[in-house]
Amino acid sequence: MLNKNFQTLNFLSNIISIIRSCGNVACGLLVIKLVFFVFHWNESDSINTDKSLKEAKQMLHVVPAHERNQAYEGKLVYVSGLATSSQALQDPTFHVTQNALKLNRVVEMFQWVEKENRYRQSNMVGVNKQVVEYYYKQEWAAEHINGNNFQNPKDHINPTAWDFTSQTWIADPITVGAFMLNTQQITEIKNATIFMPSVAQLPEPLKSKLKVINNGFYVGANPAIPALGDLKISFSLVQPGYVSIIAKQTGKSFSPYLSTTGNEINLIEMGNVSADSMLEHVLKKNESQTWIIRGIGALFLWLGCYSLILPLTRSSSTSSRRFISLCVAMLLFLIAMGYASMHYYHFGKVMVTAGAILIISITYYYRKKTKKVNLYAAPSFITAGNKLPTVVRKQY
Repeated sequence: MLNKNFQTLNFLSNIISIIRSCGNVACGLLVIKLVFFVFHWNESDSINTDKSLKEAKQMLHVVPAHERNQAYEGKLVYVSGLATSSQALQDPTFHVTQNALKLNRVVEMFQWVEKENRYRQSNMVGVNKQVVEYYYKQEWAAEHINGNNFQNPKDHINPTAWDFTSQTWIADPITVGAFMLNTQQITEIKNATIFMPSVAQLPEPLKSKLKVINNGFYVGANPAIPALGDLKISFSLVQPGYVSIIAKQTGKSFSPYLSTTGNEINLIEMGNVSADSMLEHVLKKNESQTWIIRGIGALFLWLGCYSLILPLTRSSSTSSRRFISLCVAMLLFLIAMGYASMHYYHFGKVMVTAGAILIISITYYYRKKTKKVNLYAAPSFITAGNKLPTVVRKQY
């Protein structure tokens, strides 16, 4: 008679196995559904962006920066010129004054940060559980990290008082010839360079408090051995320079141009860049983003298929399950691509048909290859010196 404890443990193991199987199927279906949604959005967005760029190339007008022509009001224009401002930017705390488009003060504090290490561990009944280990170290950070939100806040509380904080000053207005840049275009100007203020310009109270380090100042006892709460302060500037713009001419400024596909066009690049090059840069960025999302989606699609078929192929080897899930994922990938493209291009149907033929061919080849295995060969565990396993039958 079987031991009662063993029977209970076996029953619990079966229940856990059933729950895990249902979870695998549900998780697989959910992942596949989400991937299909992402694929459809990605393909439609990519195609609409491509159409809007082709439309922009046809509707674009090249206008000089030094004068505004009312004939181009409300139309898509290309302008290239020197971005400048007559306003002097000033940091009142450090007495820094510069003729620039942007003046940035960046302050970092040496703080506790929480790191985590995740891994899976099996218990006695064979159930995998996720284990998360937390550890702490001190690093430089430009924003306050609340130690009370740590898993172990004891002895890891960061100072809340900052003697100085990060801040940005932006010139207003910033002009390109006879035009003014809009808020979104000003935000896209990011080619800042490190700037070291003169110590002589600092207020007298700060001269004794700050220590000069590479490209900035230090607040603390020893820059070589930073302590909790120490500060690093650095400055950067965006100097006047040439910019190239593609947007809709709106009065003295620009606004986003709305294409027929609903995409907004409001481009700006640093330097004297031609209109064709600017549109080509956006096109390449769109293609790269599309393929990155396709690749990530294909990976999750394979994982979803593997999770879905795992309960149905318990007796199969791991390599067989991977091959089957890969074939199914490839077919679903091509179907998803074809379905998303059907709404815009006719080659979507071709992709679906090609995918089906490809999967059928691979499956036929795999089955034909497995049939060549010698069915009468001795199993691998029967070698010299080994005995056949003993089969125990229980009499009832």
